[in-house]
Amino acid sequence: MNLEICNDYQEFNSFVLKNNPTNIMQTSYWAKVKEGDWQAHYLLIKDNNIIKASAMLLQRHAFGKYSLFYCPRGIICDYKDENVIEESLKLLKEYVTKNNGFVLRFDPEIAYSIKDCRTLEELANNKDTYNRLTKYARSTGLNKDMDASMQPRFQMVVNLKEDLKSKIKSKKRRLVNDTYLSKRGYEIYINNTIEGVTEFARLSHLTELKQKVALRNEEYFMKMFNAFNKDHLIDIYMAKVNMDELISYAENDENEKQRLIALKEELGNVVNTNAIICIYGTNMVQMFYGASDERLAKYKAGYKLHYQAMEDAKKKGYEYFNMGGVSGHLDDGLFHFKSEFHAELWEYIGDFDVVCNSFIYFLFTKALPIYKKLRH
Repeated sequence: MNLEICNDYQEFNSFVLKNNPTNIMQTSYWAKVKEGDWQAHYLLIKDNNIIKASAMLLQRHAFGKYSLFYCPRGIICDYKDENVIEESLKLLKEYVTKNNGFVLRFDPEIAYSIKDCRTLEELANNKDTYNRLTKYARSTGLNKDMDASMQPRFQMVVNLKEDLKSKIKSKKRRLVNDTYLSKRGYEIYINNTIEGVTEFARLSHLTELKQKVALRNEEYFMKMFNAFNKDHLIDIYMAKVNMDELISYAENDENEKQRLIALKEELGNVVNTNAIICIYGTNMVQMFYGASDERLAKYKAGYKLHYQAMEDAKKKGYEYFNMGGVSGHLDDGLFHFKSEFHAELWEYIGDFDVVCNSFIYFLFTKALPIYKKLRH
């Protein structure tokens, strides 16, 4: 086998997206999102001119002349073919070392375990793949904390091949009916415009203030929008409310009515209250970010917002809807909210490292947890 640098993004993306496992983060679209902080490398592993594996590597300077190389949700290959895994990692290690990389980190789109989120009954697993990979790369561990790996290891995935409404807990099913929100002056819509990006960033900032965490800024969301919108691979779903109608709904609750009147004076009459970003391209829709205005959280618009995005994806023929990460301890609000949709709990096999420089790698493993803690 041999390694080739690929300069044809169309050829590269075509191989990535027709494979299983695959992920949109292994395409040139995602590389455009990461431009500036990361430099992209498009690599193909071939055997007799037949592509056997691909890797979109992101390079970021770390210490001195050394860089971290990260292959997000890759490498793309047949993980049942041990020869392909061994040869691919060997060739990639040579490439990374040659380009002053001290480690190649990758985290394949493979679930270590898939469980029912309510009963925690195991539905499927790929533990054999995990064990196979540990022969050729170093696992960083099956950690449960959200920030312990490059991407959250535990993610909530809705199987769109099943009936969506019947899976929602009976007490919450009314929240996804059209009449529930319309009575309160709400509407769910798609806002794929520059203004939509700006509004999403505004809501995201409100989420930051409420949860006291650092999220992405408007510049980042704009880069994401520009990368995916050209090929219609992004939707910004939003919930908006007519404050006059909401105030009318709260007519019998004087305290709430006055609170809403004050909010209307501050925000205007038509207000975006909730938003999510959905990315397409594979058989799994990826919900990357969610944002909301907690001052109107009691009206539960987030339920219908997520449900509408799932329903639309199902109608378009997608098989799965990834609602995003949760803590592996299964004790946070995100897990409880996403469990309402009876999502499957996918525990990914996590990060694997191919070490190219042991000393720099040691420094990196000590510094990274400190950096993540400060960023959080």
